[in-house]
Amino acid sequence: QTRQRVFFLGLPKGSRWEPPAPTHGPMTRRPYRTVRDAIADLPALASGESTSKYLRGSAKGYAAQMRGRQRTLLNHRAPKHPATTLARIEKTLPGEPLYESFKQRIRLHWDKPSPTQVSGGIRSQFQFAHPEQIRGLTIRERCRIQSFPDWIWVAGGLVQGRVQTGNAVPPLLAEALAQTVLDSL
Repeated sequence: QTRQRVFFLGLPKGSRWEPPAPTHGPMTRRPYRTVRDAIADLPALASGESTSKYLRGSAKGYAAQMRGRQRTLLNHRAPKHPATTLARIEKTLPGEPLYESFKQRIRLHWDKPSPTQVSGGIRSQFQFAHPEQIRGLTIRERCRIQSFPDWIWVAGGLVQGRVQTGNAVPPLLAEALAQTVLDSL
């Protein structure tokens, strides 16, 4: 996801610390990961549907890394939307806002990184619509965008899952940051 973050680190006096080098993007030889990289291998769902079965042989690259050896698909339940919301999603082009007044609520674009994922508070509204399917994202899709491997199960309902994934630091980012701290010690 495209997100700027600020971290405050406490290190022993005299320590030298270098921030992690970019792994993807214009300063590297690897393009940014896209929404397609993260979620295209997950089974299609309609509003309100769920599944715990993966599509066979569908995971490649980043998706395969996130899936690992996981056999059961966790937290892949689509939010149930009213007909008016489904109609709004259907008429919105990928990469465009769903609402004139709420520009941060968009239909994701397959070939771009996701915008910043936020927690959304305690209301049941969704932030992002799927780039192709007529629905909001599942918690598993939100986890994939944040780099949580598929063996991580998010407890609680859909709203609580949005809060947890939106407030989280992506594990791959945390790992890169932690490695630089270890290197400095």
